[in-house]
Amino acid sequence: MNEQLVREIAQEVYEENETSDQFAVSQTPFHTHNNSDSPRIAQTNLENKYFAFSFNVIGTSAATSTNYSTFFTAPFALTVNQVTEVHTTAGSDGGVVSLDIEKLTGIIAPGSGTKITSSPFNLKGTASTVVAGSLSTAVGVVQMATGNRLALRLTGTPTDVANVTVTLLVNY
Repeated sequence: MNEQLVREIAQEVYEENETSDQFAVSQTPFHTHNNSDSPRIAQTNLENKYFAFSFNVIGTSAATSTNYSTFFTAPFALTVNQVTEVHTTAGSDGGVVSLDIEKLTGIIAPGSGTKITSSPFNLKGTASTVVAGSLSTAVGVVQMATGNRLALRLTGTPTDVANVTVTLLVNY
């Protein structure tokens, strides 16, 4: 189907909706993108909008310390605004079992980054309870440049911990 025909059909649908929808405040015309116009779709279209994403250490794999590592790479500059954690089974180890979120820059390896959380999540805390983390107030810590990474930094032995979910709210 050629582009002109698609536009004509879209215009007909638009006009039909405009006249038949008595409750419409305004109608947005149907539009498509054909990949040749992708340079017109810019990062600025996303600025000042918030996005949430989650990372899961699924099931009993959360009880293995080597399953905590890098989970996000910033595709462009962004700011972390909030972080939460929830697990379905609390840890049972006799020592401290906690989780921090750290920012990795350059060639920094997981475990050696800068903590973006000012206090860790207690993985021995009450199961199935969403806990909001406190973010670092140090200048620039929650700002990420393109290519910066986020990782989970585990302290202790996560015996019996299951289904850890970390959710971040970021804006670009």
